[in-house]
Amino acid sequence: MARQLREFWADPGEVEQSRSNEPPPRRRKLNTAMPSDDELIHLPNPMIGFGVPNEPGLITERPVPIPDIARGPPYFYFENVAMAPKGVWAKMSSHLYDIKPEFVDSLYFSAAARKRGYIHNLPIKNRFEIQPTPHYTIEDEFPDTKKWWHVWDNRTKLNCVLTCIASAQITKDIRERLEKHEGDPRVQKDVVDQCKRWNLVWVGKNKAAPLEPCEMESLLGFPGNYTRGVSRRDRYKSLGNSFLVDTVAYHLSVLKALYPKGVNILSLFTGIGGGEVIKERISYVYNYRIFFIYLCISHLDLLL
Repeated sequence: MARQLREFWADPGEVEQSRSNEPPPRRRKLNTAMPSDDELIHLPNPMIGFGVPNEPGLITERPVPIPDIARGPPYFYFENVAMAPKGVWAKMSSHLYDIKPEFVDSLYFSAAARKRGYIHNLPIKNRFEIQPTPHYTIEDEFPDTKKWWHVWDNRTKLNCVLTCIASAQITKDIRERLEKHEGDPRVQKDVVDQCKRWNLVWVGKNKAAPLEPCEMESLLGFPGNYTRGVSRRDRYKSLGNSFLVDTVAYHLSVLKALYPKGVNILSLFTGIGGGEVIKERISYVYNYRIFFIYLCISHLDLLL
């Protein structure tokens, strides 16, 4: 960028001369070094981080203290998928003051699994669950499905919300197979596997269907029609890349008592956002400075 700026303001003759004097470009060598097994960060089981509501194992002090240089304020909050390639979490942690990530599966906050890791320097004492509390089972979240739910489909939770949904052909095949071989245990098992893979719910006799965008919004803690106004495909993509509001709000809830007059938030790479929703859910007035980039590779919030 600096060279381009110089070329923009320089005389054309000077630019050509400077280019002729430049050494040939060198290829960057790939860094193939991987952390040792001792340095790798392993995923916990159960994935409850420093504790979740209504479950044992709540702790109020970090097992590995935050380095003095990283103690907030300002606070930062980095989120990414838990199932990252080998060594990725160790590398990310090394760039964020060697703070160990907090891994949480959002099935403890909703009716769907969502395994995520969070590197942050927030306090962990005095967290509280936001109100109203979420629905924890499929039946509670989508009560209309109870009428059509098969007894051999024992799911109570959905899998992670994806950026795509099952095709009409998949749901058609399921209906036709059940109409011909409903009592066959092998068919039942195959159907349940398909339902788990695509997060299908029962909406009619032998009729499985993917979640509607508005149902995904509710499942993830967003208000109804939060993503309305874009194509159906973009709505699914946006929601599949978003975070689960109740999980993040639980982590940020500690700020309400610390800063009753509000905080400033710089939010980067957060896709469809969600910070405003969290603000409303915890009844807290935030002063927002937000920059949204529609590319949900990772989420980084800086609380100033």
